[in-house]
Parts: sequence; structure tokens; C-alpha cells
Amino acid sequence: MSGRRRSFVVLAALVLTVSGCGGGGESPRPSSGESTATSSESPSADETPTETTTETTPEVEPADGPVLQVGSYSISAPRRFRINNDTTFADSAIGSFGNRLSGGVFLGVYQADQLSLDEAMRRSWRPDRTKPPGFERQPTTVLGSRTAYYYTARDGSTYIDHVMGMWDGAGLVEIRVNVPRIMPAEQQREVVESVRLTYSSGS
Repeated sequence: MSGRRRSFVVLAALVLTVSGCGGGGESPRPSSGESTATSSESPSADETPTETTTETTPEVEPADGPVLQVGSYSISAPRRFRINNDTTFADSAIGSFGNRLSGGVFLGVYQADQLSLDEAMRRSWRPDRTKPPGFERQPTTVLGSRTAYYYTARDGSTYIDHVMGMWDGAGLVEIRVNVPRIMPAEQQREVVESVRLTYSSGS
């Protein structure tokens, strides 16, 4: 089993363990729910983004690989990817970006009460909800029609996670795009954007 495959199997197992602990009402997300506006919370100074991203980047094509589907929520992975984990509340895919570079994509949706962006972001800081190594908050982005948090963090010494999410229709959505740290920043942006553009919610 390759290092990337092991990493995503471990990630899925970690999410299963955390969501099954009953902490903060985090449990598997059912396939339906009502859409409600996100509540507000004043972020701390080191978490406040400097700008908001509200427009798509037209030169980036949406990813057209396998679809990760969790209830009524879905994203597409890049073309060379394949699903390696499929559960009722979290899916992941691994594969190649070309040029011998590989990585993964993860979609998780969990039951939760209405949360602000900062609260939703802190829920993604596992296992103890402290900032992950190399945490850098990025300008907010958009998933579907909702404003989402966006940050990057180190995954070991050779990979970086691009993490996006928000509270969407009574569920907590989390998307992780895992890429090699040696991948040029512009290519990282294109990969993340191509996945982001495919987000769909039935809420």
C-alpha cells in the first residue's frame, strides 16, 4: 500500500473515530436538511482573512474525475484519481496529478448545529481542535452559493492540505485537497479551484 493510500485510509479512520465520539454533536450527516443562513461570530485577529473571494476563475476547468458523493453533497476529483474510501459520511480519492506527483481529495459531511465559519473551521482541526502545523488562513472562498473558510496546513514533511468548508443545510461540510509541497503554487491553485468548482449541495 502506497504512502498516499495509507494517509487517506488513516484520515478516514480518524474522521470516523472523531465523529463517533459524540463530541459537539458531530455525527454522520444524513442526506437531507434545510438550508439556513450561517450565523456570525467575531473571529480572532490571527484568523481574520484580509479579503473575500467571490468570483470563480474562468480559465480553470472543473475537475472531471470520479465523483465523491456523501448524501446529497458531492465534488469531483481530478481525472486520474480513483475512489479509495466510500462511507455514509466521508469519501476520499487518490491519484496522480501528472509529472509523477500524486495526492488525494476528501469530502466529509457531518451533522452539526448551525455554526459560524470560525466554528466550522475549528471543527476541522483534528484531533484536539488546535491549529494544525503550518496553518495559514486564506481568503474566504465560495462553495456552491455559500461563503466557506479556506486554509492550508502541512501534512507531514512532503504534503500540504488545502481545506475548505462551512455549515450547509444543518450539516458541516469539509473538503481537503492534498498535494505535494513541491508542486508549484499556481498548479496547486488550479487543482484546488478545479475541485472547488464542482461542489454541489442538495440542501
